[in-house]
Amino acid sequence: MPVTIVDNDPPMLSLSGGGPVAEGAPAAFTIVATSPPANDLTVRYRVRQNDPFVIFPGDFVAEANLGFKTVVLPAGDLSADFEVATMGDEPSQAEAGGDGQACGSADALAAKARANHDALANTAANRKERNDWWRAWIALSGKTGTYNTPLTAAEARLLETGDARWTPFRQALECTENNQP
Repeated sequence: MPVTIVDNDPPMLSLSGGGPVAEGAPAAFTIVATSPPANDLTVRYRVRQNDPFVIFPGDFVAEANLGFKTVVLPAGDLSADFEVATMGDEPSQAEAGGDGQACGSADALAAKARANHDALANTAANRKERNDWWRAWIALSGKTGTYNTPLTAAEARLLETGDARWTPFRQALECTENNQP
């Protein structure tokens, strides 16, 4: 007499991402099952910026979009798609056609520059980078009383060629320099 064995294990799932995404465009993902589930299957996933050395938390994904989320793989289907919204860099006030009263997120970028400085160990190997971040903080915050000169947009442009993190700082510095009396 033949015996039928019914496989009642839940399907194995895999996650794949779409291609490269420009900041501000949604990142597309697909969950694929090895076999279609008999009932709707709620899949819990976590959105995070997984680089432990990220200096700008929330730079690519808004804080509100981080954390645990769910997507439903419908009964009988082998896949489900979902998207994660990303944030683009805020244009400076000058780029946005502003009146020069404020330069976009210069205050927030000043705080980031200071945090980037403080996050680097005070070692000889980090001296130049720490100093660049400090000078960016001085330039964007308008702080005085230090021995350093404020970083210029031209200097930030050179730093940007080797490190894309400098792009919003360069933009803010250009804005502040262009709007000085």
